[in-house]
Amino acid sequence: MWPVTLLVVLCAFLLSAWNLYGAMITTAPFFGDPPSRRETIEAGLMTLTGIVPCVLFALAGWIAGSRWGLGAIALPVVALASAGFGLLAEEGDPDDPEPTRAVRFADVFGDLTYLNWIVAGGLVVLIGGVVWTRRRGRG
Repeated sequence: MWPVTLLVVLCAFLLSAWNLYGAMITTAPFFGDPPSRRETIEAGLMTLTGIVPCVLFALAGWIAGSRWGLGAIALPVVALASAGFGLLAEEGDPDDPEPTRAVRFADVFGDLTYLNWIVAGGLVVLIGGVVWTRRRGRG
């Protein structure tokens, strides 16, 4: 089952790279302008919500028959978690109206997290369809 493992791990790595790149660009101090607290929250939650599809990629690979190679997905998950929590711990620009604002529930579904939720939803539908088809075939 190495082709399935390779595909699942590659997809998890590419999605993680996209999330880390997006977070880096969002919080980059272009022209010396430090990022606002809103931007650090968006970037942090972008990386943290990227963990959900990575775990679902691993689950899809497991259901497809892959086993040991799926441990490689732990690398992007650790990178996303450390980057996300690091960004959420940062304060924003001192000139920002809310430089220390807390994370709100609505931030989890912000603009930068849409891709993660779309991929996660697609994987849930895919996994559900495979499980349903297998159970229906047994009955």
